[in-house]
This record gives sequence, C-alpha cells and structure tokens, in this order.
Amino acid sequence: MPVAFSRSLRSLEVDNFRRSRISVYIVVVVMGLWLAWFGLAQVTLYATSASAVILHQPSLSPLIRATFLPTPSLMRVQPGQAAYFIVGDDSLPAFVTAKSDHLTDGQIEIEFALQADPASLALPSGLSGVVKLAVEQVSPAELAFRAMRQTLK
Repeated sequence: MPVAFSRSLRSLEVDNFRRSRISVYIVVVVMGLWLAWFGLAQVTLYATSASAVILHQPSLSPLIRATFLPTPSLMRVQPGQAAYFIVGDDSLPAFVTAKSDHLTDGQIEIEFALQADPASLALPSGLSGVVKLAVEQVSPAELAFRAMRQTLK
C-alpha cells in the first residue's frame, strides 16, 4: 500500500499543472471581460407610444403627435432627442420638437418631426403608427439592479 502512495506523491511533484493553470487564466480573463462589459456597456431603453398620428404642415416636414404613459424618464425628454416613427414594417427616423408639460387623459403628448426630406415622403395626414423614443442609456448592471429592487419591493 505505501508503494502506491509514494508513486502518487512522486507523480504530483513531477506534474507542473500547466493545463490547469492555463485553464484558470483563461476563465479569469473571460470573467474579467464579462464584468467590464456588465458594468461599462450602454444599452438604450426606448419608450413606445400608446398612439401616434401624422399631422401635415404645408411645406414642412410632417409633424407627428404621440401620446405616452407618464414615466420618470419621459419627464426628462428634450427637443432634438432621437426617435423612430413606425408604420407597419417601415421605421422612419424622427426627433422630438416639443413636449407638453401637462397630462392629457393621463398621458403625455410629445410632438416629433421626421428627419427625411418631406418631398420624398408620401405619408397621408392622419396616418397612425407608434413612436419609439430613446429615453435613456444604462449599463446591464443598472438594469439588473433595477430588476432586483422591483423584485424585493
């Protein structure tokens, strides 16, 4: 019995654990990169309107009026902020032109202008769709912490 044990000790002394060390280093590097992404990457959060309607203005880009349910991030919306007007399968870039400071039927009204050339757009007045508005950029870590806080409430 002692002979087998001494052989295993000798084999442990001879083995330099190179594969194990390399595997541990690779795992540490991958985990470090993932943690950096988790804390530093930015994810854009969008608010989607309850409704959006095109209102035409003569010789100007069509105006879009959209209504959103009030959220704290929508209270910080500023003119010029990026958005998308979505009609069917089409997504047209737009930007905020004005925001109502009061609630109408429990919703916030925000006006948008399309970034495309008005002459190239053949959008009829009264056309409805939805608007996706970029409201904030947060890290995946912040999203995870928000989810945990909501779960704990």
